[in-house]
Amino acid sequence: LTSMTVESFSLSGVVIKSLAPYYPEWVDKHTCTNDGRHPTFQRGSESDYLFDTMEDCCARWFDYNPNCGASSSSSVLKFYPEYSNNLAQCSAKPASGFKEGEIEMFDTLDDCCEAKFPNHKLSCCSVEGLGGCTTSGTLVYTPNWIDGNCLSQDEAFVLEYERIFAHDSMRGCCEENFYHDGG
Repeated sequence: LTSMTVESFSLSGVVIKSLAPYYPEWVDKHTCTNDGRHPTFQRGSESDYLFDTMEDCCARWFDYNPNCGASSSSSVLKFYPEYSNNLAQCSAKPASGFKEGEIEMFDTLDDCCEAKFPNHKLSCCSVEGLGGCTTSGTLVYTPNWIDGNCLSQDEAFVLEYERIFAHDSMRGCCEENFYHDGG
């Protein structure tokens, strides 16, 4: 056996491209990638899930995310709590825009609103221009004690203390919380 030691190596003007297709990566990265680890189910529907370019993949699956395919972590938007004007909201700016010592930054609007404004998550997630928070797609009904009725809302926005009162139907919510038979 012989061995070879390379002290330094340099390539200039050479682009190395992966031959793997780009695919949506929803679990860890929330962007498109071409690391060759696309899930098996995506191989059965190549036209829906596998793309020649990052741009095509991002346009199809992450059109709401302006940072999809961002090549530098400094250009990725980060979310931070906004404490001015007594508002319960988060704002966003590029990671490179944070000054040294500014440590309150979050990867997603969901994370920022949940960590900093959990009792005002719905209004925090509704800030215009930030894309909103992730919804569960499941409606639940919670009592509105002031008006004496039940309101529907996405389960993702139910406050922790409201969860014990939440029902999957308006009737169940109203019967348990407002209707009394007098007996």
